[in-house]
Amino acid sequence: IGIFSASAQSDGLTKEIENTLKEQAMVKVNELTDHISFLMKKSGYDNTVKDYHLRAALNLFVGGGRAYTDKWGNQHRAANMQVSRINRATSAVSIKEYPVSTYLSNLKYLDYDEIIITNSNSTCIGDVYKTGDGEYEAVLSWVQIFVGKKGDMTVYKDKTKKDIVVKMQRKDYDGIVRWSVLLGDTTAAVTD
Repeated sequence: IGIFSASAQSDGLTKEIENTLKEQAMVKVNELTDHISFLMKKSGYDNTVKDYHLRAALNLFVGGGRAYTDKWGNQHRAANMQVSRINRATSAVSIKEYPVSTYLSNLKYLDYDEIIITNSNSTCIGDVYKTGDGEYEAVLSWVQIFVGKKGDMTVYKDKTKKDIVVKMQRKDYDGIVRWSVLLGDTTAAVTD
């Protein structure tokens, strides 16, 4: 998942490869939203289906959503996911941060009969910058709309601008260059 071949003509990142990596990053965010939607369904899916979507969602993240060791032996914590909630009475926004595996596992405990999450079409990704030997990062931003229902009534709704770090890594295999695109930390930048 998230690995595709490209013929690099130099050690640098060509514009063509950069654009392909950006497109792949946007696909990953949409895949994540699809998996989250399945994890939050209260009925119609057994635990086997939900377990599949949990594993698939975690595999979109660096380290499979868990703490990991990079190719230089450095230890890294698991990617984090910020969640926001707006208090309609006070307009105060609270933000909490969880390891992505905890966030995804806890989705089934949300106190709504139905949850609908959609992404806006206005996804944008910033400049790609080099972070190490064959490693690059960018920040992808999008707007997520969250609706929580009880029965037919909407009891909670918010719109949050999300920013997610996208990690891109070049790997050489006998002269063939492969790139992996994985997700990192997600922040809730603006909620209303």
